[in-house]
Parts: sequence; C-alpha cells; structure tokens
Amino acid sequence: MGEGLDVRQYGEPVSEFENPDISGWAKASLIMGILGMTVIPVVGAVLAIVFARIAKKRILQTDLGGAGLATAGQTLGIIGLVLVVFAVYVIINTEGLRKFIHEFFDMKTLGESIPKLARGFLVTLELAVISEFFILIFGLLVALLRISKVKFIRFIAAVYIDVIRGLPLILQIFIIYFGLTYLGLNFSRFVAGVVSLTVCYAAYEAEIFRAGIESIHKGQMEASRSLGMTYLKSMRYVVLPQAVRRVIPPLSNEFIMLTKDTALVAFIGLSEVFLVGKEIMGKEFVIAPLVGVALFFLLVTIPMMRGVQYLEKRLARGD
Repeated sequence: MGEGLDVRQYGEPVSEFENPDISGWAKASLIMGILGMTVIPVVGAVLAIVFARIAKKRILQTDLGGAGLATAGQTLGIIGLVLVVFAVYVIINTEGLRKFIHEFFDMKTLGESIPKLARGFLVTLELAVISEFFILIFGLLVALLRISKVKFIRFIAAVYIDVIRGLPLILQIFIIYFGLTYLGLNFSRFVAGVVSLTVCYAAYEAEIFRAGIESIHKGQMEASRSLGMTYLKSMRYVVLPQAVRRVIPPLSNEFIMLTKDTALVAFIGLSEVFLVGKEIMGKEFVIAPLVGVALFFLLVTIPMMRGVQYLEKRLARGD
C-alpha cells in the first residue's frame, strides 16, 4: 500500500491530509506553499520552506510519512519567492518608478542641499522656541482671564479663544503681516511669524491651562485663602504649581505641532527650512530637497514625541 494511503475499518481510502501517520509539518508546508503563491506572498513562501525543513527532520527521526508533501511545499515556496523577486524587478524597472526615485531620492541634489537646509532649519527652531516662550506667558494670562469672576472679562477671553481657534493659521499670518500695515504696524517677516504663532497657539494653550487649573480641587484654593493668602498668592503658590505639572504633556504636544506649523510662515517669505527647500526644488527641478526638509523635521519631532511619552509615564507614576 502506498505512502499516505490507509484503509478504514470498512475499506474506505484516506487522503494524505486525513492520515494521522503523515507529518503535520509536511501538511502545513504544502498549505503555506499554496498561500505563498496566492494570498500571502513572501511570508507564506518563507514559512513553506521552513515547515518543509522541519518536516523532513521529523520524518527522519520518526516513523511518520509525508516527505512528498514536504518537498511539494518547499518547491512551491521557492517558486513563490522567485515570482516575488521577478515582480519587484519588473516594478523597479518601470519608467514611472524610476522617475519617482529620481525625483524624491536624488542623492546628489539632496547632499548638496543639506547645508542650506540646515541653516533654514535653525531659523525654524529659533522661530518655534521664541514663539513658545511668548505663547506660554500669553496663554496662561488668557486662561486666568477665562476663569475670572468678572463676567465681562470671561466673555472677552472666550471670544478671543473661539475666534482664533476658528480661523486657519495661514490666514492669521497673512492678516498680521499684510493687514496690520494699514494700521502702521510694519512687522518684519520673522516678527510677524512670532506674533502670528503666539496669537494662534496661545488660544489653544489657554484652554489647556484652564483645564489644568480647574482640575485642582477647589479645597486647595479655599485652604490657602483660609490661611490668609490673597487670591493671587493662592493661585501662584498653591494652584498653579500643581496645574502646570498636569499640563506639561499636552503643552509639549502643542510645541511639537507648533514646530511643524512654522512651515506656514514660508508663505510670507521667511527663509525657514520649508521655503529654502522649495527654492532649491525650483532650481534643481527635483523634489529631493523637500525630502531633506522632512528629514530635518523628523530628526526633531520624533525624539520630542518619545520624550513626551516618557514624561507622561513618569508623571503618571508620580500621581
């Protein structure tokens, strides 16, 4: 009787997949070989070859059968890998993909543009850091006005926050740089960028500060006032230190977003990294310089994001 063929009690033939004397690894190899050529290429093909090797070792060490299935699975796996390599080769040699690689990954242009992009990115970082300094001050001030006991002051702060958050940042940049000239305020491009980013992001960070302050139990304020401290001293020495600790992670995320949004200031002609990359792209007629711009941003934003996650975990453990 041939390998893999058994007879049940009533003489019915049993297929190799139903035969318990056939190695399960051999069966799995054939299945993965078929999948590797159809549904899950590469992964299925690799697993088919690995399972076939395991099956052949098991067959040599035991009385199990299935060497033929293992060989078939391994063959299908090899054929699947060859087909994948061939498909990749065909795709790479297409004209469209060659143009894509040349446009985005022209290493010569990218290498030559790095020094200029680096100088532009220093302007970007300077713009972000200076803006954040004023944003923290102005945002905290607006937050305090937002929780004021005077209804009119709360209304003014709420209107500012709603209006600014409802307008696109790029529109605010154009209004501040071009519109305010009619009022005699002729800002330089850099100053206009700082003012625009400060006005915009202060509205967002004001809400973060407000949420942090309101998260502190009212008993903290009442206890400090009962000790004879004024409202301002209670806020400064008791409430704000606790609130600031809670809002550090969201404020850090806002700074990451601010760093990316500095690219919008390029539309009024500030020579930050995006505008520098765009100018080089116009001269070289390839998009590679903008890939360099992306790399500079990623070089800063990814470590910052990991740092924010680490900070959130540390603060959570502290609570």
